[in-house]
Amino acid sequence: METTIYYFTGTGNSLKIAKDLCENITNCRLIRICKRNMNINEVTSERIGFVFPVYYRGLPKMVANFIKNLDVNSGRYFFAAANFGSYAALTFEQIDILLRSKGKSLSANFSVEMPGNMWFMYYPHPKEDFINRMNNQSRITINIARKINNNYENNIPVIKKQI
Repeated sequence: METTIYYFTGTGNSLKIAKDLCENITNCRLIRICKRNMNINEVTSERIGFVFPVYYRGLPKMVANFIKNLDVNSGRYFFAAANFGSYAALTFEQIDILLRSKGKSLSANFSVEMPGNMWFMYYPHPKEDFINRMNNQSRITINIARKINNNYENNIPVIKKQI
């Protein structure tokens, strides 16, 4: 089964997670979500994933717009991996709403705690916490990849509101 992971990164945390996932998922390829790639709308993979940071307790606007434009008809298994300094907030529900508008739904969602980088919103994490999050990322990501390879599913609450 072919897997395509679309990733959006600002500081490099999502890129690292996406690369680690792809290295541990069978038959996987990475595509960056950026202005240049916003026209991508045809997908042939059966497994489609999204890796992104949480912005202001939600999905980055560029990721939402990318998913709105994406033709997901070939997809049978959809997953999302959010990284954050605090929590995933409503990001998974937001992706699920976008997929449901296309007749699909999010099969699985995964959270990866990383050092927060929005210093103007909260105090920096203690150095030990920063180091622990960086050291734990690879182990967590390998475990996520194992679940994706097995088409693991978890439920998220269905929200009717559109984005």
